[in-house]
Amino acid sequence: MDTVRRKQGRAKMDVLAVAQKFCAGWTSLDAQAFSVLFAPEGSYTDIAFRITRRGRDQVREHHRIWRTAVPEFAMLNEHAYESGSTVIVKTVCYGTFSGGDLGGSKLKATFKSFRARAISVFEVNGQSQILACTEYYDRSTMGDETPFDQLPWPHKDLAEAALSTRMVTAGRRVS
Repeated sequence: MDTVRRKQGRAKMDVLAVAQKFCAGWTSLDAQAFSVLFAPEGSYTDIAFRITRRGRDQVREHHRIWRTAVPEFAMLNEHAYESGSTVIVKTVCYGTFSGGDLGGSKLKATFKSFRARAISVFEVNGQSQILACTEYYDRSTMGDETPFDQLPWPHKDLAEAALSTRMVTAGRRVS
């Protein structure tokens, strides 16, 4: 039983370490090192730009494109949550959109600095490789304004509204 606990504890630590490696990988200019955090068939979905990259080669290219557009980009792990093979990472990201274009040249460099929060959700395999990553952030935060700077995290006003709302399930209101 003790061996099982140690193995489970070690697996849990490996899963949480993925969050730290993910943030360090985005902060690094090494697209190859970032791509090996993913399983060979792993995928990366960027909701804000409506793109999914499949396989390490495309994940590496995604990193390269982003880091070319935002050369001094940094991602800091604010908090990581895990449940089984799912990891949710809440991050703070910094940079200046001063390099290449994004979105297939649809979004031109603004030369403006930004600070934004993002959420990344991973599914991780038994080797602590990312099978799927879905990233959520608001592109409007890439301009001059960061709309939630004045709000504590989590946003108190949004949390209070959510808690005061009754959940509706299958057409029934639940109290």
